[in-house]
Amino acid sequence: MISYSNLRDLIGKRGLTLKFFLEKIGMTRPGFEPAILNETVSAKVLQKMAEVLNVPVSYFFNETEAVSTKNIGSRGNKTPCLVCLDKERTLRHAEETISLQRDKIAYMERENSNLQDDLSEAEKENARLQRLVASGAAKLTDAA
Repeated sequence: MISYSNLRDLIGKRGLTLKFFLEKIGMTRPGFEPAILNETVSAKVLQKMAEVLNVPVSYFFNETEAVSTKNIGSRGNKTPCLVCLDKERTLRHAEETISLQRDKIAYMERENSNLQDDLSEAEKENARLQRLVASGAAKLTDAA
């Protein structure tokens, strides 16, 4: 089965974070790492992993790279893509990639919104503390 290190590399090549990947396959890091290391991953999880990473399930049972890198477009950008056997598979692969990217964007937008809320709360707390410090300084000045 694929090594944990090689799997992490593939996740990175796909532009995903481990956290996002684990959310998509329905696992946590404490459960995932031992499952990979002990080769106790269920068939259902392997199927989800294959779908998220756009590789065949057989990829996880072969240490050789099942993904090729091709030059795409006039800029010579390199992007990992499956060796597609027909147009339908190519289209399905593209649709899955777009869907994953949309999910990733939605996740990042939620995280951004949460961070903005946290920042707003921190700014309110900062303003409250500044008023408290100012009123304490005024009381000290009045007492002197």
